[in-house]
Amino acid sequence: MSTRLFTELEDWWAYELTLSYDGIYLFCNHYNFRGLAPDNKLDMVCDQEFILLSVKSELLTVEQYAEQYGVESVTVRQWIRRGKIRTATKYGKEWRIPILTEPPTRGYSPASYSWKQPLTELPKGYEFLVAYDKVLILQIPEAKRQYQLFFSTTANIEIKKCIQVTEAEKEKLELFLIAHPLVKYDMDFLRTD
Repeated sequence: MSTRLFTELEDWWAYELTLSYDGIYLFCNHYNFRGLAPDNKLDMVCDQEFILLSVKSELLTVEQYAEQYGVESVTVRQWIRRGKIRTATKYGKEWRIPILTEPPTRGYSPASYSWKQPLTELPKGYEFLVAYDKVLILQIPEAKRQYQLFFSTTANIEIKKCIQVTEAEKEKLELFLIAHPLVKYDMDFLRTD
């Protein structure tokens, strides 16, 4: 006797299990086959995605997160302000951090943010964000306090706009993105401990 947990799917459909900082998700996805890539691998894109199950991560207060990792609350707030904790969510004046969020490490790691709805009521200087729905932030290796921001749209993944900013400008934009309820940090991870 065998137990089957999932129904066998038709061609080009697949189940996907994703563990992210904000929870665990079971998807049923359909893939559109576009041919063979130059390296003879399948060139496919997911054109339909259905969430079958989602379990959201518990959210901690700044104080709870600080206690969990043995640091001061002011340190956690500074990590958020400087874009070191990118998974925080703002509820009124208070920050909440998913329990699955690892504490930041030394150095800079690239960041990617996206949003599925147009951003409205943008502050002065950020009005241009209305034309995009994704940003990738990379540190310039030769100039550690300089960053490149690559803006694009999901519909057309080629880069539409690229700007170079200082560390302070990057931190200001990243804090805005982290605090915005429609913006999601994209770098998912698999927890191994």
